[in-house]
Amino acid sequence: MRQQQFDDADYDVEESIELLRSLNPELLSQLRQMIGERRDGVLDVPHTLDATLAPRKCVDAYVACALAPSPYGTLISFAREGGTLAIQPTWSSDDVVASAVALHHGKVAFAETEHELLRALATRTVRNTLVVYLGNRGDLDDELLACSITVTPYRELRRVVPTSSWSSVAAPPRHGGVRVELLRAQPRVVGLCEPLTPTLRRRGIEMLAYLAMHRHEPVTGERLRTRVLTHADVDASLRTLANTASVVRRSAGADDEGPRLHAVTSSGLYVTHGITSDVALFTTLVTRARALANAEAAPLAHQALAMVKGEPLASALRGFEWFLAEGFAARLSRDSEWAALALHHDALENGRYEMAFWALQQGLLIDPYSDVLLEASARVPRLREFGVDRDQARDTTVVPGRAVAMSWSRSGLSNQVTT
Repeated sequence: MRQQQFDDADYDVEESIELLRSLNPELLSQLRQMIGERRDGVLDVPHTLDATLAPRKCVDAYVACALAPSPYGTLISFAREGGTLAIQPTWSSDDVVASAVALHHGKVAFAETEHELLRALATRTVRNTLVVYLGNRGDLDDELLACSITVTPYRELRRVVPTSSWSSVAAPPRHGGVRVELLRAQPRVVGLCEPLTPTLRRRGIEMLAYLAMHRHEPVTGERLRTRVLTHADVDASLRTLANTASVVRRSAGADDEGPRLHAVTSSGLYVTHGITSDVALFTTLVTRARALANAEAAPLAHQALAMVKGEPLASALRGFEWFLAEGFAARLSRDSEWAALALHHDALENGRYEMAFWALQQGLLIDPYSDVLLEASARVPRLREFGVDRDQARDTTVVPGRAVAMSWSRSGLSNQVTT
């Protein structure tokens, strides 16, 4: 883990042997199992394995560091994008750099200023590098907080209840916020303090999504009731609105500013803080990229397109009509088309044909019927791994010896099978 974090890591033989002996893949796998889908927190990790937990083969990108020994093992803090990593109050920035490691196959970058953070986010590889912001969390807006990891002193070591059970998780000093992910077929919410009530889960996710998309403005209860909770010809009652809001408020939790879903005002308005969405971050990245030259905009477009995990809301069989009616789908299609073409153009200029094709495919996930993206994808050079020159037509043998060959030209396509 140390070796993959730093490109210039220099260990002697003895130190390398000691590091290899310290690695315990089974223990690490169960640590990932303990984390699950939590955004951040502190674990009391025993040094012995728990046979009741199955190994976890994959895990989202996380950063972790050891805080202090405990009677049963070690207190480990962890955080993913948008989360807050707990650190010792006496730690300097150098201590954080020396202690933090990635729990995935990737690296950790560190930034002390907003300029350094923007540069690190724009130049990182897709989802392989996490960026830890060492400055004041209050200096960042919601969009930057959602795609970075901030740090905060952990002052509640004595309040952690030590236990031998792997399933016990101590509450983090601060929660990293809630993010609604809509750039996928099945919408989901990450960062909840507790799961949504099963009977109101669908409505709760949709309400959180609507509030996240309107996070800069108060929303009336009537609008939530008629646009979000009402389905087909079945109207949602005021009681359904109140019950759903209570479930969402409890699951979203609170931070230093209070509940993330504020109590409804006397005039029936719903106000939130600390609740954002991947669509908002996608739009922010594209907006920033539009103001830059294409070479500088390409990394931001790359980062935005990497957030797309599938056709948005394709598996949401009910609800989310407002996403189309209020123009969010149209703007998302427009932004994704621009980002895909910008990255595609930059990749072609630099001879990165696979990247050019990937960019267009990501754009087509959002708008599968975009004629512009479909036409551009047909012009991306193919068979480059077999030595085909995109400006010339020639026969190419797939494998040595007796094989199948194909010939093509710009004026037409003909198949020729030889043996």
